[in-house]
Amino acid sequence: MVRSGRVKVFKLSSDGKEQILHIFSEREHFAEVPVLDGQSFPASALAIEASEVLFFPRQPFLQLLQEQPSLTINLLKSFARHLRRFSNLVDNLALREVPARLANYLLSLSEQTNQAETVELDLSKGQLAAKLGTIPETLSRVFAKLMHDGLIEMDGYTVRLLDCDRLHQLVVLEKPAKARANRNGKI
Repeated sequence: MVRSGRVKVFKLSSDGKEQILHIFSEREHFAEVPVLDGQSFPASALAIEASEVLFFPRQPFLQLLQEQPSLTINLLKSFARHLRRFSNLVDNLALREVPARLANYLLSLSEQTNQAETVELDLSKGQLAAKLGTIPETLSRVFAKLMHDGLIEMDGYTVRLLDCDRLHQLVVLEKPAKARANRNGKI
């Protein structure tokens, strides 16, 4: 459990490309899978800022789950949230191009912070690129294109959402890459 700070959970490809699966913040827990199946954690975890993390040994935690059914139900709810998050991640990576992924991320940040027009990027561009399944250079080009198209304005890590309707359209209207390729006669 993250007591303070933030921890990224990620996978690395054999060529060193990083895909961030999720970033956990204060009072969020992760790595529950090894507790239940006794195997190793299927991803890596790394603090991305000064953090304090609590560790619960497997056997005492399993005992606690048996004694506290409400804790077990909450753990199942957490698994459901993780599954939903991973499903969304797969959708984003497999079915959307980088501009739609970035638009989706910016709109999500806006929702989380109840800021309709202005959001603060909470990750470095390198970390954000890894979260969105791209590389920093591509992410920079997409930011520039969204600015050129009048959808956003940037000042450092502050992003002003100038046209939320068009950002939503970019996310919703994005067609899967395979469908576009098939339509164009390419497979």
